[in-house]
Amino acid sequence: TLLSDNQTRQLTTMIATRMNTDPTTDIRPTLLIHTALSTAQTVLQHWLNNTTTNPPLRTQLQQALHITLAGFH
Repeated sequence: TLLSDNQTRQLTTMIATRMNTDPTTDIRPTLLIHTALSTAQTVLQHWLNNTTTNPPLRTQLQQALHITLAGFH
């Protein structure tokens, strides 16, 4: 995993605050964190396994996050 359970809880709390919601009753902050982390891990693994990968890692990550997080409002 990319983050410890404590770090994940802290991020979830911060995201919930920004979303003006309660993470104990609204699953969206937790889903957002886990979706973003999974996306980052997948893109990184793809980048590490493909030496001829284009575009650069940063661009791939931005594109993937845009796709996966588009549904979170």
